[in-house]
Amino acid sequence: MGSRLLVDTRFDVRAEAGGRDPDRFSKTLRVYHQLLWSKPLPGGAVFDLDATLRHTNDVGNFRLSSDTIAATYLRWGGPPRLVDVVRQAPPDEVNAFSGLACTVGAFLVFPLAVRKDGERSALNQPGPRHQLQDPRSFRPHPRVHPTPLPGHRQPPGRRPRPA
Repeated sequence: MGSRLLVDTRFDVRAEAGGRDPDRFSKTLRVYHQLLWSKPLPGGAVFDLDATLRHTNDVGNFRLSSDTIAATYLRWGGPPRLVDVVRQAPPDEVNAFSGLACTVGAFLVFPLAVRKDGERSALNQPGPRHQLQDPRSFRPHPRVHPTPLPGHRQPPGRRPRPA
């Protein structure tokens, strides 16, 4: 049996990013993604990611990116009521959570759709960040599910279809 590389689930990827975005500047995070997401496929081929999280096979070219799934809200300027709630959290708990939020377990990978001209597709263009910070922006599609939010009306012209 060959040697087996291990993933240190406690490694803080901020350490080598130098205050920059770990998704872009942590080599260790990319290596961990390579190790974790390079897999044999059901048909027998191997989905083998290179150091830039790309894979090419008979089916096509695939490019993955990563992002954190753990929001710390430490520098958040969102709605004042929610900012006050975050500030009430005990500092030791905030620090402990922040440390966990910067380990490989707090990151996921997702495919980047790349057009033939090499540019990102509209699906992968960065969007307005304020929408991501406002929990009300995560609404079900109004044509599929009526809104569960009390006091919230459906947008004009968008009524749920009958089941």
